[in-house]
Amino acid sequence: MSEGGRDWRFEISNLRFQIPGFRILLQLLVAGTCLAGDAVPVRVGTLEKTSEVALPIPPLATVAKNDRSGKTWQQTGVMDGTLEVTSGDFKQSLQAGGWVLDKTIKVGEGMGRMELAIWTRLRHRVLVMIWEKGPGQCGFSWGEER
Repeated sequence: MSEGGRDWRFEISNLRFQIPGFRILLQLLVAGTCLAGDAVPVRVGTLEKTSEVALPIPPLATVAKNDRSGKTWQQTGVMDGTLEVTSGDFKQSLQAGGWVLDKTIKVGEGMGRMELAIWTRLRHRVLVMIWEKGPGQCGFSWGEER
């Protein structure tokens, strides 16, 4: 922490972080809470671990079903485009979200083609399946490996 208390600096392994103006932000947050009348507990700096994964799917994809039970695919939907285009759009969205492609398996030929891909991020692994439903339309499903 600097002399004036304006910046927080800390190091984890060889990673260094600096949060400028954190003390000012904290003071404004506490002051705003006190001025609001009723005291509201505020958590600062705590991260709650969650097992739910939010996958950044392409913007043109339409989700038809969500299921957070952990017993089936977490999301299923459709997207216009060929298998190659849909797969490329998913790849771009996932990489932009910090996911890393671990493995791709291509199955079938012609209209029966599909692709399975394993993506990892931090401690999470997801399986993404994309298949051709018909000319110019693909289905997709994904779920977290647990």
